[in-house]
Amino acid sequence: NSISLINWIYQSEINLIHCVPSFFKLLVSSDLKENYFQNLKYILLSGEKVNTKDLSNWYKTVGDKVQLVNLYGSTETTMIKTYYFIKPEDANKLSIPIGKPIPGTQLFLLDEALKPVAKNSIGEIYIRTKYGTHGYYNNEILTQEKFIKNPYATDRNDLLYKTGDLGRFDSNQDLEF
Repeated sequence: NSISLINWIYQSEINLIHCVPSFFKLLVSSDLKENYFQNLKYILLSGEKVNTKDLSNWYKTVGDKVQLVNLYGSTETTMIKTYYFIKPEDANKLSIPIGKPIPGTQLFLLDEALKPVAKNSIGEIYIRTKYGTHGYYNNEILTQEKFIKNPYATDRNDLLYKTGDLGRFDSNQDLEF
């Protein structure tokens, strides 16, 4: 049960947790006591949308001494490619941004013609990174569909990964999913 898990986190002096938001919900829905997380410094959330109600409950009990971080990426780009440091006031938002690119990564929001979308407009998220894969094993059709030549580079090997996800940049240039 979640109380056993929280006791283990406390007794083991865990200082970093990387989990999906549905696992984080287990921590939040328990009978939390602030001192349970005295050693915890970060909770990294990835793989699912962060529920702002869970954030509200967390901050009411634990406060802001543990830094929550929303992460985004895909397996094809070797996992995490964006980060956003969640703040207590984010619990009042409709959704939590997925943030800014990590070093070695660029994000593009493009329309169907592979042109950048206008400011504050929604576009498909494309990821450029030298740390990604270059395609799918024995699936050339899917590789050609998802790994496209970067239309803004002259190098033929410069690829963008087409995520299929939609996003837009907010006023702080953080990417909203």
